[in-house]
Amino acid sequence: MKKNKILNFRKPKNSQFFYYMFNLIKNNQKNLLATMPKSGTWYCQYFFWSLNKILKNKAFNILDYNFKKNEVGNIIDVKRKIFIGHATCPGYEFEDDDLYKEKWDELKFWHNGFDWVNKEIDTNYCPQRNPNSRIVYIYRDPLSQIFSSYNYAKNHTDKYQRECSKQKLIDFYINLSAVNSYIKQYHTFCFMKKLYPKNIKLIKYKDLIENPSKFFLEICNFYKILNTNDENQEYIDLAIKSSSIENLKLLEKKNGYSLANDGTRSTHIQGTKFNSYKEFLTKNDIEKIEKEFNRFSYSLKNF
Repeated sequence: MKKNKILNFRKPKNSQFFYYMFNLIKNNQKNLLATMPKSGTWYCQYFFWSLNKILKNKAFNILDYNFKKNEVGNIIDVKRKIFIGHATCPGYEFEDDDLYKEKWDELKFWHNGFDWVNKEIDTNYCPQRNPNSRIVYIYRDPLSQIFSSYNYAKNHTDKYQRECSKQKLIDFYINLSAVNSYIKQYHTFCFMKKLYPKNIKLIKYKDLIENPSKFFLEICNFYKILNTNDENQEYIDLAIKSSSIENLKLLEKKNGYSLANDGTRSTHIQGTKFNSYKEFLTKNDIEKIEKEFNRFSYSLKNF
């Protein structure tokens, strides 16, 4: 890291400076769990919310809990606060050595959900400023992620997203720039991971879903919340059981609204309702998508 990087940050003025530095020291650990949209965001939020309850009471039962509106959200207090939501990697905007930065600047998100967390957090999450920051990024393979977004938009409360979902699937991938949106978020973590390997951890959504016991424990270790031992593994497994797909579906039915409480659909869990993108994309379509990834030296084979 170049020493002059820190000069790129906006500093507080006058008397605010000492208050700012006090809070920087006081809250030196900054944990962010960033997700690609439609890649387990709410699953992670309910897992850590359940873990927070279970650490206080091992007998906690999520189905007996009387939820308040919007109680489960993007800030979870598990010993230290964890900010969970969609984001680009904090600090990427301050790096000027990326050979793809100019191309990256030209990319546009097809909707503003991809980086809304960045507007909520401060620069103390940036590895350049805070060497104790810990960032986990969960991403999904692009073809299934975009297909899931396409289907999710069909019943969205936002008219713009509903209109977007009326396009042909390949047009949603290419013309709407859903592929470019994926790359614009994903690339920031890949680049920053190379610079700050101790601060940033990348996890595939597929791996997390197939082996949550292993990967949630890895995340907890990375955040320095829980270390590997039999009792802590029990806490992890209880939280996984609490936030299981079956329980989350029952919660939605019981509460009468989706996990996100956004009024979008009766359930926030798509499952296999819409089959597979493979039924709707031709070989030529896949080649078009591959070319978009190749512009940043990525390939669909990477996922």
